[in-house]
Amino acid sequence: MLFPMNDRIAALAAALEGASVDAFLAWSPVTMGYLHGLHENAHERFLALAVSKSGEVRLIAPALTESQARRVGIEDVRPWKDGEDPLAHVRELAKDWNLDSAIVGVDDEMPAKMIIEIQDILPRTNFRP
Repeated sequence: MLFPMNDRIAALAAALEGASVDAFLAWSPVTMGYLHGLHENAHERFLALAVSKSGEVRLIAPALTESQARRVGIEDVRPWKDGEDPLAHVRELAKDWNLDSAIVGVDDEMPAKMIIEIQDILPRTNFRP
């Protein structure tokens, strides 16, 4: 039997909808592994598995993570290379998912530095643990 990733994403999406939260950004390998089977630790590099309240999934990750993400079934992967700005993908995510003035949940383990960088580019978005 396959691991119930889709059930976990659907349950998270329903919980987001019920809590009036528009999306969730997972950062820790434990959270990403539980949700989608990707046990990746980017350390100081930007890496986030985004899940919308409608169940959409997108991974913003270092380019070296792309093939592993696709192996575990993540279809929407936005890789970035050294020297590129990963926040450009966050801006694109905010535009695509209408998160400019939304409520976004963040993983308890997401570094404050990363949350502050996202807040700087999305000042009207409300971030919650």
